[in-house]
Amino acid sequence: MLTLPPPDALHDALDAGDLAFEGHAWALDPAAGLFHRFACARIPPARAARAFRDSLSACLDAGFAPCPACRPLATAAAPDPLVARMVEDSMPNDVQVSVAAGLLMIGNKFVGTMAGAGQILHDAMNQDGDKRQWLADTVASYRAQKRFIPG
Repeated sequence: MLTLPPPDALHDALDAGDLAFEGHAWALDPAAGLFHRFACARIPPARAARAFRDSLSACLDAGFAPCPACRPLATAAAPDPLVARMVEDSMPNDVQVSVAAGLLMIGNKFVGTMAGAGQILHDAMNQDGDKRQWLADTVASYRAQKRFIPG
């Protein structure tokens, strides 16, 4: 994973149409709750209206959804063959290991990662009292913050 340069350098590159960070940086649009490929035309032009992350997982973990125009998840690079081989060789007779590794690599294409959904389920199970009320309060909180609910 590439360590991102200072935000001003990313803004400068984006404003100049420099695609050097395509595939290494993703632009966030907090107002819309979306993340974009670095080359997407729908990234807000105002610097104050955008931010950056260095991985697809970081975008999803932050609660951002993929832009329907540039489809950043559809352009994600395939997993490294060495990683795939290590997973396969670790437990060749247990297909669930490979399935779990695939689920944990990027999450689903809509709103979040498996880790985010797992955290909500964990929190729900540890709540005292009416779980339906806790769920309603949690949904209201996410909506008030204009965040997507992972999973």
